[in-house]
Amino acid sequence: MPRILVIDDEPDIRALLDDVLKSAGYEVILAADGREGVMRHRSSPADLLITDLYVPNLEGLEIIREFRSHFPEVVIIAMSGTTAALSMLPVAQQLGALGILHKPFLPGELIDVVEKALGSKITSPVRRGRRRRHGARPCQDRRARGSGMWGCSM
Repeated sequence: MPRILVIDDEPDIRALLDDVLKSAGYEVILAADGREGVMRHRSSPADLLITDLYVPNLEGLEIIREFRSHFPEVVIIAMSGTTAALSMLPVAQQLGALGILHKPFLPGELIDVVEKALGSKITSPVRRGRRRRHGARPCQDRRARGSGMWGCSM
């Protein structure tokens, strides 16, 4: 079972991601800031990192740099809900983030991006149920030509 490290300073976002990812069968490790996230990864390595771009004690771009430098095998998804962060997403990509999530997002969109990042073919009950109930369309590939970056936005 893939292990996912989530770094976000908002308790509600951490709880939401924890619930959705665990419901989809993933093991989840939570951290409230960048330094805590790096420490948690060192004690219990993750396969995938989902990090907000604006967190205390080592912000998102620094976290991505740290993981690329010391843990290159970890797949990274950058996430943010602020308009200012949109301009930082290309930088996150240059530093090594493969995917992006724009808050707010639907649970199914989260699972789509995670599955794509991990190369997984899991069909999660969370994704099927939530999409139909909310009438959301599938997460579309938002890859810019030649950029290699993909993700979901609302």
